[in-house]
Amino acid sequence: MHMRSLALAAIPALLAAAAQGAELERTIFTQVVNQVRVVGAETRAIVPAKLQDEFNTPDLIQTGPRSLAELTAPDKTITRVGSNTIFSYAKRGRTVNLQQGSVLFHSPKGKGGGVIRTKAASASVLGTTLIVSASVDGGFKCVVLEGKAELQMPNGNYRIARAGQAVYVMATGEQFGPTVDVNLEKLVDGSNLVQEFDKPLPSLPKVNEAVERQKQDIDKGRLVPHDDQPQNLAPAAGAAEPDAAPTIPSSTVTQTIEALADRLTRAVGTDLTISGTPFNTDHLFTEAVNSTVSGLNKTSFKGVLGHNITIAPAAATSSAVSLDFTDSISANSSFSILADAVLRINSPHLELFSSSHSPLNLTTDGGLFLVGRTGVEIASGSVISAQGVGNLTIASGASMALDAVSVVNSSRSVTLNANNHLTMVGGGLTAATGHDVLLRTASGNLLVQNAAIRGQQVTYHAGNNLTVNNGSAQANQLNFYAAGDMTISGLAMSGVSSTVMEARTLILSDINFTGTVTLYSQIGQLAANPNSGAQAVIGHVNFIQNVNYNGSPAQFSVGADITIAARP
Repeated sequence: MHMRSLALAAIPALLAAAAQGAELERTIFTQVVNQVRVVGAETRAIVPAKLQDEFNTPDLIQTGPRSLAELTAPDKTITRVGSNTIFSYAKRGRTVNLQQGSVLFHSPKGKGGGVIRTKAASASVLGTTLIVSASVDGGFKCVVLEGKAELQMPNGNYRIARAGQAVYVMATGEQFGPTVDVNLEKLVDGSNLVQEFDKPLPSLPKVNEAVERQKQDIDKGRLVPHDDQPQNLAPAAGAAEPDAAPTIPSSTVTQTIEALADRLTRAVGTDLTISGTPFNTDHLFTEAVNSTVSGLNKTSFKGVLGHNITIAPAAATSSAVSLDFTDSISANSSFSILADAVLRINSPHLELFSSSHSPLNLTTDGGLFLVGRTGVEIASGSVISAQGVGNLTIASGASMALDAVSVVNSSRSVTLNANNHLTMVGGGLTAATGHDVLLRTASGNLLVQNAAIRGQQVTYHAGNNLTVNNGSAQANQLNFYAAGDMTISGLAMSGVSSTVMEARTLILSDINFTGTVTLYSQIGQLAANPNSGAQAVIGHVNFIQNVNYNGSPAQFSVGADITIAARP
């Protein structure tokens, strides 16, 4: 993989790409119940749908009362259509125009999501099994039956929901309404879109697993579904089936959004000290909200928000802070501690853990984010250890400098991310077995000195210049990328089967390569007089001194195990 592709991708870009899966221009009716009609897009002719008929875009499907239809695409994507529903597929791509009613979508994993459009709203949706229902005001709501769903507005706002949650897309098409937990067992048992078809959904076993997981959370008091609460409101007039989730009137949604905005304003203007859990409820947001706190516009998160946030022991005699995320991070969700200004970790030992999840049952996306918009400061010599919290990311919207700080995540990956400069002197980063370490700057320099880095794949990614002095890197694959120049000196590399380096100029000393090695520079040539201490030549790959391959001078392996080329 070329090094540029290793930069962190934004979630909106991932959603947009996922929505470009196989097109749905031809599907087959695999079940028809009662009144199901096809309306010609051009002729407006109305014909009854029949089993095994081909449905072609952009014709309309219209169902009557107590009527259902199922369509299956060549890629095994299933669309189930509820009663009193009018919808069509766009002529190209995976766009669904839902005028009224409800539809269930099941896409096999990796087959792509789609774009849902109603009278006034539009959002890209990526998920495996979900129900979408048009709301009376022109928006829609999306209920996740298993796995997770990722929704993106045209303006970049996005929301991630897990199984058993409903996300409301407002009719303005610019913002989300609340995300609510629904009683998944009741919804599935009472849903015609799930129950009233000859063949069970291919994903029904996973849906049932999600039901059982939610029942455990309900039994333990960790979750009270919205439709089990006394204040729950009845479905909107004209709703045909109980297939989507309780409908929340627009006025209630607006009030919810305004109240949430007020809470965000108060939280972001107030400093916070964290000495343990549970978290301060004035700063805790248990459903995903949008904020620019991480330095990225329209970032969606759930977690703790404050102005300056300090994580420190409650008493001067204490040597550790333990934060329990058992009730905060589920197997497919993320949790953030976000400072609108500076995040400070003033604890010799910060323990981050969840007792309900092992590394094996956390998804690759679930994890914990520690973020400071204007900076992250960690006390010298600190140790940060994580267990059961998924991927661990420490990110600064400005610069970040670590002195003898060690981060160990026994669950999954470790990421250090700075918008400007990132400096790490001493200490180390260790990911769980089989997982990766990433050190990245968006636009600034990256300096790593006398640090021990361990992971399955270790990536150093600098938005400007990259310098790695001494220390060690233990990994199966090592990746080094710099938009500017790269200087690597005295780095002990072990267990490496593949190394890729890319920069304008590569300046290398005291390194012993193993495995396959690919070196990209601006010119794509090895500078003259390798391993002689000669001065570096701009734009070239420079072997200054003691650059070896399996213990022998590396220049003798160029063209064999070492490839040198111009950066693409």
